[in-house]
Amino acid sequence: MSEIPQWASQALSEVNDPCCREKGISVVEIGLVRSVQMDGGRARVELLLTSGWCPFAARVIMEVRDRIQEQSGVREAEVEVVWDEAWTVERLSPRAARLLRFLPAPAQVREPPDGETKLPPDKFLRQWTIEDIRRMVYEESDTDMLVAMPLPLTDLYHDGLSPWQECAELAARDPERTIFWGTVNPLEGRKALDLMEQVGEYNAKAFKLYNVRYDYGTPYPWRMDDPRVAYPICSPRSSASCSSGAAKTRSSTVRRRRSSIRSGR
Repeated sequence: MSEIPQWASQALSEVNDPCCREKGISVVEIGLVRSVQMDGGRARVELLLTSGWCPFAARVIMEVRDRIQEQSGVREAEVEVVWDEAWTVERLSPRAARLLRFLPAPAQVREPPDGETKLPPDKFLRQWTIEDIRRMVYEESDTDMLVAMPLPLTDLYHDGLSPWQECAELAARDPERTIFWGTVNPLEGRKALDLMEQVGEYNAKAFKLYNVRYDYGTPYPWRMDDPRVAYPICSPRSSASCSSGAAKTRSSTVRRRRSSIRSGR
């Protein structure tokens, strides 16, 4: 399944998976570490993610890198998230499998009682419209309220997977029952500040932020305490009319840094 030397396995056994920290399950036991290879004093670690939009990816990468770099004989450590293989529950260690509970496999799920709707894959795996979602939630279920929450994964999906515009429209149709959460990508600098208009014009009640982005498969993390990235959008003064020089400087800095990632510097 993986190529992990004993010394690396022991070192990374002290790095817990962020979502399983309270259970004491390491990144090795959860199956995130695919391989660790040494070339001279340089160590290269390949990681798999349990989810393609894991918000803790940057944290895991940094903790794994730091732990490997502390080991004897390692001068430099490189950690890369690989995308040519999907993480599956088969990668769990026996201990991790005992500690974690998962939903049963689809084949083990009971058939719905007579009279309940069962959608075949061709009906479910499609582009759902706003009206489709509204009808399913409010007319065909017992749901009282809904949070329309976007996903700003524009570096992985053309529309971000769940566009904020559609979430805003969904909330506008039933403002007493649907709460709109906005979203921005802070690394987009001025554009992110412009999109804070979601608060005033579209009545966003909260914002969904991901602290890691992917640029051609390379993770690009940011922190909520970064004054250049997080502070401009979290400031009470941030709005569509904001014209601070810091925002413009932030945008140009991001462009330069992202360009250096693409060119391999």
